[in-house]
Amino acid sequence: MKQLLILLTLLFSPVCFGFDSSNVGVYAIVHKTGEVTNFVFYVSEQSGKWDIEQRKISGEWESVACENDCILNISSTADIEKFIPQDVLAKQKFECIQNTAFAFCHYQLIENTQRAGYVMIALVTQRPTPIPLKKVGQIKPA
Repeated sequence: MKQLLILLTLLFSPVCFGFDSSNVGVYAIVHKTGEVTNFVFYVSEQSGKWDIEQRKISGEWESVACENDCILNISSTADIEKFIPQDVLAKQKFECIQNTAFAFCHYQLIENTQRAGYVMIALVTQRPTPIPLKKVGQIKPA
């Protein structure tokens, strides 16, 4: 009976909020003045593996992932609780991918799921530092 209740809950729950292919795209860092900067990167996923490529001044793209500590993994709830303050988590849902240096997160307001956005969180600073982002495209420019 308990398993049936769990299955019914999952089947009839609202659409799941999660880190998935809808997060693939081109993002730009937003300056504290609100201006969208030229610092852009591309988030991609292939066969469950996430990658982030930074656009160089030359226009070429270079992956920020590497073989060991730089591999991007989907963040657990416990991971997210380490770098997002509890008062923020009380009002917003977060789904992130992270490595040892940073986390890339999609968030939604709990009260209004239409209000959502993206943030990069530096994890190598004394305190985790959020950097606001704007999705500026879906397809990586050549």
